[in-house]
Amino acid sequence: MEDLKFITHYLEDEKQEIWFIMESNGFAFYKMYSYKSDNYLIISDLSVSETLQGHGVGSLIIQKSIDFATKKGFNEVWLWVDENSWMQKWYERKGFIFDQINKDIEGTVWMKYLIK
Repeated sequence: MEDLKFITHYLEDEKQEIWFIMESNGFAFYKMYSYKSDNYLIISDLSVSETLQGHGVGSLIIQKSIDFATKKGFNEVWLWVDENSWMQKWYERKGFIFDQINKDIEGTVWMKYLIK
């Protein structure tokens, strides 16, 4: 899966930076953003087509996101996920830890990855 190509679109305003990333054939998509007042990167909207699920694409995206955050000098990577879901367990296997209940979206939790 290392040979996948990704297309990135970048937006910036006075409060935040946003990266929209799509696999060149449209089989995967995710967004990363950060608020300029904070020192963490947020991953959202991660989606991998059913044809590529189970082939390491999600893991590759998470590792690319962590590498990107490290290179940009962030201390943490954050995301939210449905509480007690298979995705929460999947992110835990990737090194994310529970941080807090997401007060904005019922039934979800915030998880974070600490960059060493």
